Amino acid sequence: MHFSKLIMVGVCAICLTGCEGEPLIELQPTSSSPAPAAASPPSSPVTSVPTANIDSNWQDVDRVKQEVEKLERCGFEGNIETGLALTHPRCVEIVGGSAKHRQAVQQVVEVGRQNNARLETLNFPDAPTFVESDQHHFVVIAMHGVIDSDLGRIDIKNYLVGCKEKAQTQWRFANAEFLKQVPIKRVFPDFPDGVKFPKTSVRPL
Repeated sequence: MHFSKLIMVGVCAICLTGCEGEPLIELQPTSSSPAPAAASPPSSPVTSVPTANIDSNWQDVDRVKQEVEKLERCGFEGNIETGLALTHPRCVEIVGGSAKHRQAVQQVVEVGRQNNARLETLNFPDAPTFVESDQHHFVVIAMHGVIDSDLGRIDIKNYLVGCKEKAQTQWRFANAEFLKQVPIKRVFPDFPDGVKFPKTSVRPL
């Protein structure tokens, strides 16, 4: 059975990995051109200009879980717009823009539809990890889900990394499958060092 197909519509509905691990879209490389000479230092270095925190409730676990569950269920429900809205803009930029990202999400949803995939269970086995930089709030949240489909049932352990500016309240996410292909510092340059990420696995039941 091609259980790898189900990974596409697994616990993360915006996974960019296709069947047999082949990328659905080509990640855009970092430019190799040398940076132009600057007459003065950057005007707003990420680590030296703290942003005022207007979201005093940013470590609300229930709020984060609600956003994550909304994101994870949207792929099974065919709600592409929710998936797009909750994807972090840096992910969209790295994969080549909104049109390519939308195409990838549509492929994920279509594979699930063809195989009658449904999210049987979704839970959060561990407390989320909240960290911050000068400008951003981050959360790492582990998930454990079971997916049922015409191909069988699979058990998935996965995680998301959420990020938002301190002056905003809306979380947006990058998933573990994406972060296996792209270093987290490329997605979130000011992500703090030393954060441990949950283990991931996929196994047939």
